[in-house]
Amino acid sequence: MDIDDRLAYLPLADPQVARLLPELSEEERSSKWHLLTPEMGDMTQGAGLIGIAKELKVLAWLGSLLTWARAERLLDWFDDLLDRARSRLGKFVPDVEGPHRYP
Repeated sequence: MDIDDRLAYLPLADPQVARLLPELSEEERSSKWHLLTPEMGDMTQGAGLIGIAKELKVLAWLGSLLTWARAERLLDWFDDLLDRARSRLGKFVPDVEGPHRYP
């Protein structure tokens, strides 16, 4: 989906994360995923999902639609739902190292 390489993936346990998010404690950094952009700064949950959609060329229309519909709170709820089900959903995801693509 990221055909233009617009996103750089960095595992939360990577030492560079502390440098990129110095204002957050280690617990805060690892409790949620983060999307960092020069324009909007640190975004998580609904705002982050909308930000990712806007960055991916194939989903830019969806990001614009979600912004227009003011769906951030709905996406926050959905993200919290997935977070609570993380241990059950984890059995469907292989236990391998994730992508590491940070310049």
